Amino acid sequence: MSGRSNYRKTDRKQAPRTPTWERPEIRWVFQLPPTIGFAVAGGVHGYGVIVLPGSLVEVKAHTFNKKHVAFLAAEFLQKIVSRDHPDFTASVVMTSSSEPGWKDYFEIAMVDGSVIVSHTRQSPWIFAARR
Repeated sequence: MSGRSNYRKTDRKQAPRTPTWERPEIRWVFQLPPTIGFAVAGGVHGYGVIVLPGSLVEVKAHTFNKKHVAFLAAEFLQKIVSRDHPDFTASVVMTSSSEPGWKDYFEIAMVDGSVIVSHTRQSPWIFAARR
């Protein structure tokens, strides 16, 4: 106890949670390089990841956190790309359902099995290769 009388941590007021369906949908779209794209089947590839015709990858989630969507994209790339594959970079377009017409741009790179997501206004997010 912290020395205060009649204090219970469970009595603490908590902010109401926003239901999942009311959270904005963040959507990333990027194209796989031809050396990988030909071998990936179209359709759903895990939670929030869909491969569309033309090797376009759509990653989307109902969240306030852009890094969560980056993690989903990194997890997908680490599953489909072998470690000895040549490094590549793809441009990512990000949109949000909370602001129609708004777009942001990222670069996603695969280097020795690690995924690096970079943006001009912030430090890069690095998702290390799985061992």
